[in-house]
Amino acid sequence: MHFLRRLDSFGARLDLVKVLSNPLLVLVQQLSIRRGLSPRSGKSSPKQKKKDKEPGSPQSPKMLKLIDFDFTEEWEPNSPRSKAVVGTDGYIAPEAYLGDVCPKSDIFSTGVVLYVLIAGRFPYDDDIFDDGPNENYVGSPKMKEIYDKLAKYKVRYGRAWDQLPECREFCKRLLEFDMDKRCDATEALHHPWILAGDAADAKKK
Repeated sequence: MHFLRRLDSFGARLDLVKVLSNPLLVLVQQLSIRRGLSPRSGKSSPKQKKKDKEPGSPQSPKMLKLIDFDFTEEWEPNSPRSKAVVGTDGYIAPEAYLGDVCPKSDIFSTGVVLYVLIAGRFPYDDDIFDDGPNENYVGSPKMKEIYDKLAKYKVRYGRAWDQLPECREFCKRLLEFDMDKRCDATEALHHPWILAGDAADAKKK
């Protein structure tokens, strides 16, 4: 969240959302399962002339590199269930706590990144994730408890989303608790909000 504290301009955060969403979704679509997506997986490089910005003012990234692939694994429909729950609490998809990790789990994590960038907070309360050392394995009672708490929790979309109805609907699709109802990467890339951003970028070129 350190980088987000520097982006105290809502416009700068929204620009980052647009820069970040497409590469993350394409990555999930084309490569193996990522496991552990978070804002720390992205390294931004602002490219703006000094005269365009006052010193210390928020800058919107013009280039973003995806890094930190230590948990990347091959995935196929018949892949065995995971034995460990890896990643950062708050970004981990609900089904991962039960060992059912798949590319749609990364779609959920992308939704968390989007939510954090717009709302400035996580979609789920921190006190849900109260596991201790040696409890983050599939089959642990604590992992099942966290899954059940996530199932009962209702994600709230506050005032930050009022001017972004399409983005809010897109985020809801990404954060769908039911993995079967959650959109996949191809569906996400064809969502109206993503396509509108692509069209706007094309006009600028």
